[in-house]
Amino acid sequence: MEFLRNLGIWIPALYRWFMEWKGVWGLLLIPLVALIATPYLPAFIPPKHRGARLRWCGLAFELFGIRTVVSGLRDRQKLFNRPGPIRQFLDYWKRRPRFGAKTQTIIGTAAGSFGLAGVAARGSVWHAMRPEAPVEERLAALEANLSGLRVLIPNSSQARP
Repeated sequence: MEFLRNLGIWIPALYRWFMEWKGVWGLLLIPLVALIATPYLPAFIPPKHRGARLRWCGLAFELFGIRTVVSGLRDRQKLFNRPGPIRQFLDYWKRRPRFGAKTQTIIGTAAGSFGLAGVAARGSVWHAMRPEAPVEERLAALEANLSGLRVLIPNSSQARP
């Protein structure tokens, strides 16, 4: 039963992760199919078609042009201190959902009161931490909890003389 529950959580998470880069996957699919199919094309070209060499040269020039554009884009990323495509892919890969991974627990509380003139309500969320969580996750949860406390107690965030 645990396996099916994990599978039911993992598949939608994997789909959402995969669709983050749906534009990139579509762009990469076309050259990948072209690269796989290219070695098999000359076998299907009859010898009487001498213009095929000219087409292959055109393809090579087009690929060099694409490489020039990619190089220019990479230089622009460096100019604006953006991570390169390899770093972006590695960051994307680290965010992939893992099968059977423990999810973050969020504890919520709410309070309400009814009066003659109206209704008032207040809620808060507490981000729980796993004991085996890395320092970055624990620090992010602590920061989220602190910002939640500052919203609940607005005067505590101001420095007192």
